[in-house]
Amino acid sequence: MAKNATTARTRRRRNLEPPLQGFVMGLTLLAIGTIVGALLLAVPPSESALRGAMTYGILVVAGGLGLTVMGMLGKIVPFLVWMRAYGARVGREPVPLAPALPSRNLERAWLILHLGGVVGLAAAACSGSVFLATIGAALLTAAVGVFLGNVARVCAHLWSPARKAVRAT
Repeated sequence: MAKNATTARTRRRRNLEPPLQGFVMGLTLLAIGTIVGALLLAVPPSESALRGAMTYGILVVAGGLGLTVMGMLGKIVPFLVWMRAYGARVGREPVPLAPALPSRNLERAWLILHLGGVVGLAAAACSGSVFLATIGAALLTAAVGVFLGNVARVCAHLWSPARKAVRAT
């Protein structure tokens, strides 16, 4: 544990990138979901217990699993694409760094939209509001679209590699 704290303190980049923020938030939601799931087992069946179970499912699946998987993909895909597109050129010519392939603005937009969608859907499950469910679903759909757009931007380097070094955006 102390080694992890030292590593975090001595990192060159103090703030986590949006994909890692999403990954950590997803892990946090999974941990909270574990506790809430255990508590739901003790609740007698009722309409409020059903709403709690729906909220639990949204937080664990869309929040926890969605954020952890997409967050890690946001880190892994640029690295794999960089290795394929630029790995053989390293040392022979200027190449972009792997973190420069995705757009930081799109990563931030994905994270904000994803969290907004999960909160909206969880609030809809708690309250039974169709309006909140519609807003939450629209935000989550937009988040997936932004995420896929950023992945497409990264994968474009496989077909059209940059001819010079690119800075992170």
